[in-house]
Amino acid sequence: MLKSKLKNLERMLFKQLISLSLLLLFFSTSQAQLHKRMKRFIGTWQYEGIIGFEVWNANDNFIEGKSYRVINGKDTVLIENMRIILENNKLVLYVQVLNQNGGKEIRFDESKKKKYKFVNETHDFPKSIYYQFKWLKRKKVEVLLNHPHKETHTKPLMLVRLKV
Repeated sequence: MLKSKLKNLERMLFKQLISLSLLLLFFSTSQAQLHKRMKRFIGTWQYEGIIGFEVWNANDNFIEGKSYRVINGKDTVLIENMRIILENNKLVLYVQVLNQNGGKEIRFDESKKKKYKFVNETHDFPKSIYYQFKWLKRKKVEVLLNHPHKETHTKPLMLVRLKV
């Protein structure tokens, strides 16, 4: 009887160990996927034609970005906070523009049609933010903001990677 109880206990412990291993494997795969898809953002990017830059860093389970402008050639001012997280295998972009939207973050969901295009049809401007990474010029990304009244995009913002 004692022998059968020990055998049952061993089976139960083995099943729990397998379950824990699978859970850890799933978690590490999801983290690797996040960093694989987001590694293009990581680094310091300078705007062309605007004196300013974006800085993107990887954290444990999300990518965090900050956008700055340089005023009067010397003062660096924080304009917005951004973060991208992975939810249900889709990227979600949260943007908090200082002095807009009551200080609240605005959520943009990744488009089903295009990678790195984030959409929020209920937001006034922009309705979408589209990061187009250049294939031949890997250190450049074009950012398109959807203009809701003209059904077009604003003039593209070009960013050049300064460092990773």
